[in-house]
Amino acid sequence: MQPSRRIKEGFHVAVVWIMVGGSLGAEVPDPVPERSRVFYALGLALAESVSRFELTESELQQVTLGLADGVVGSPRASLADYRPIIDALAKERIDRTFESQVEIGKRFRAKALAEHPEAATTESGGIAIELHSGTGAEPSFGDIVTITLTGSLPDGTVFDQTPDSEPLILTLSDELPLCISDGLRRLRVGAIQRLICPPVRGVYHPQIKAGSTLIYDIKMLKVEKGEPQ
Repeated sequence: MQPSRRIKEGFHVAVVWIMVGGSLGAEVPDPVPERSRVFYALGLALAESVSRFELTESELQQVTLGLADGVVGSPRASLADYRPIIDALAKERIDRTFESQVEIGKRFRAKALAEHPEAATTESGGIAIELHSGTGAEPSFGDIVTITLTGSLPDGTVFDQTPDSEPLILTLSDELPLCISDGLRRLRVGAIQRLICPPVRGVYHPQIKAGSTLIYDIKMLKVEKGEPQ
């Protein structure tokens, strides 16, 4: 059975209001709190999936209408026809964002080098700034390290943080990003390092814009000898 026109229109209005207007300040009635949070979280998941497009407000409205039409089963266009165009649009938006973030990163790295002339440049192009020296063991490729880490962006946004009570245990191997691996091998136990990693193409993270320079503050807690590689 096809939904009535009134149901369809009501659904369209509700989705547009919640995603475009209602989320900007007004509170949404929450008759079944936990259930509502589940569907709200579903909306957040959908938002993550389209974050790389960096939609304008008017574009978001059209995406919202497409979502509403798709849910009630009355699409006004063929997804198959537009899928190649969507893919091309995604590449265009990512490339544009990548280049703009590269310029931001260049300025940030230049400022860091000017403020820290003692900083070292790693083989992968990262900048390693020692914030606190260590006196313990220095890891080699294949060793197991225990660290705490805070990851941030040039504007100060923190995208990852390891609590002191739950440190990361990593093996220095090819599975780690090259910039991280290079930086860790410079750290003795007890040392704290700021590692500034250059942008890498082909990496997607919903909280990080393509082309972003990533900053990691890393403290080396422990080094255990592993298998040589």
